Amino acid sequence: MFEEEPDNLTHVDILRGADVLLANGSGYLCGGDGAHGSDGFLARLDKDRNLMWIVVLTDSNPFEKAEARGSLARFTNNLGNSVTVDLDHPDFA
Repeated sequence: MFEEEPDNLTHVDILRGADVLLANGSGYLCGGDGAHGSDGFLARLDKDRNLMWIVVLTDSNPFEKAEARGSLARFTNNLGNSVTVDLDHPDFA
């Protein structure tokens, strides 16, 4: 995909409050904003803070809060809307 559209990139910033250590110490969850006000992202990092996966949504607004309970991760944006993912699911493990 990058080879086809090398300029299709965005800048992201992790927002304070949207960066949490997982209870089992296996890594972190984080969220934040992108280059435009309507951009938001959610991500999982390993214990050394290397990117495992990222989801960028161009019409979601910034994700300001991240939390985990068991295998469920919940990311909440600045409008109070949330996305929940199961960290045990192969797409998010």
